[in-house]
Amino acid sequence: MPRPERRGPGTGEPGTDELHQVMKLERERYRVVRAVRETVLSRGMAEAGDKVLVAVSGGADSLVLLDSLACLAAELGISLEVAHVDHGVRSSSGEDASFVREVAARYGLPFHGRKMAGRHGRGESPEEWMRNERYRIFGTLLEETGARRLATGHTADDRVETFLLRM
Repeated sequence: MPRPERRGPGTGEPGTDELHQVMKLERERYRVVRAVRETVLSRGMAEAGDKVLVAVSGGADSLVLLDSLACLAAELGISLEVAHVDHGVRSSSGEDASFVREVAARYGLPFHGRKMAGRHGRGESPEEWMRNERYRIFGTLLEETGARRLATGHTADDRVETFLLRM
């Protein structure tokens, strides 16, 4: 009687635990993509033929948004391009830009990276200046690419931060 093939860690094939984890992640991905689809359609956020510029920082929220829109692009009839703004605040910010460029390439999408220049002025915090400058850059990229929409991913924490900055 032949011996059963060994599966699992160290064999290059997932074992039962790993397979269950992958299935769980795929189920969660499906749930997120479905929620994004329903939101885009119910709110009229994009129309067939639209070019959508997806703002990707390299953080989880924008990567999930990019993945969801990439899954839905054919169904929605939209095309995607990736935009990344390097704030230049951290010494490793160039690594973020390289990572986002690589992610865009893996999806086969055009990448547009820009680096902020200048400093905040009187009467505005550095955070306010960076946000305003980021959206100025996105506006320029919308014009340059002919994109009709800008997709940004925000978490509840981002909204709390925005609220606090406005106080």
